Amino acid sequence: MNAPRDLVYVITGLNRAGAELVCLSQATHFSRLGHRVGVIYLVDGHDGLVPEFEASGVATACLRMSSIWELPQAMWRCRNLLREWRPTVVHSHMIHATILISLIKWTLPEIKMIATAHSVHEGGRLLNFLQRITRSAPDLSTNVSEEATRTYVAQRLFCADRAKCIPNGIDAARFRFQDNRPAKSDGIFTYICVAQFRPEKNHITLLRAFSRVHGDHPNTQLMLLGAGPLLPECKVLAETLGISSAVTFAGGNADVPTSLRDADAFVLVSNYEGFGLAAAEAMAVGLPIVGADVPGLREVIGRYGRLVCPTDIEAIAEAMEQCILEEDRPSDRLARRHHIIKNFGSDSIFAKWESEYRRLGL
Repeated sequence: MNAPRDLVYVITGLNRAGAELVCLSQATHFSRLGHRVGVIYLVDGHDGLVPEFEASGVATACLRMSSIWELPQAMWRCRNLLREWRPTVVHSHMIHATILISLIKWTLPEIKMIATAHSVHEGGRLLNFLQRITRSAPDLSTNVSEEATRTYVAQRLFCADRAKCIPNGIDAARFRFQDNRPAKSDGIFTYICVAQFRPEKNHITLLRAFSRVHGDHPNTQLMLLGAGPLLPECKVLAETLGISSAVTFAGGNADVPTSLRDADAFVLVSNYEGFGLAAAEAMAVGLPIVGADVPGLREVIGRYGRLVCPTDIEAIAEAMEQCILEEDRPSDRLARRHHIIKNFGSDSIFAKWESEYRRLGL
């Protein structure tokens, strides 16, 4: 455990979700390049991805934090661990980890720090206050979308002279393109959404919109991949709307690439998104996209999909219906994939991180 580490990531937890998977891809990449990598996570029990980190040669450690009031103890444990590991660069993901490392950095000035936010909204009033008063600690502060980065600077959560947008990267080889889609024998048109069942992901509105589409087009189904606290409520709503037989709740451990390739269109109508990783993965497969017209998703989807107001059920249903009615040509599918590879391909994004890490001495 006390072996030195070149690069250490710090994140709230290691359950399977967007920011955590981004952290896993970064840690794995730099471990494969020969760097000694470690990951510190704050919350005990949020450890679903620990085996995958360790299988990549990445050391993991938990600070056993359960509330903001345990911050002093977590700081003490984290500081001791960093003194043992002696990393050159510490890279925090999300606001809790960023505040923790920002407070510690004053006592470990030799460490270079990068802080990454994954959304326009990561914290409430108290957490935002703490990030404002420690915003000068990171040597580089990044967000995953241009709009979110500008918002963080305007709200004084980032120092303007150290702020940069670095999007998430997509492994295009993992999300393979299907140029020749076989015809379905059952004639079912399948919509898919990959998102945790949390309020910001707006599953309630999606289910209400799908119920309208399904009423007019009975040969449709909705596949929902993910887990989370609102899952039971969404299952009850599907029953209430009379669409439970057309909605599949596939859970958080479903095979995402295979599920995307089996679907006909992707829908994500979040109230807000930092980046929209799941949408980018679906576009890499070539799927038509219906997305919320919010920061992050706007940048990912651009002119290659349908953008709708996340509170407008009728507009969402209409956009979903257009996916059935309008021809989806192979050239359209290929254009979506090329857009993702050009702007968000993992090779180019990793190159940006390599450049920043080298600049800080890694």
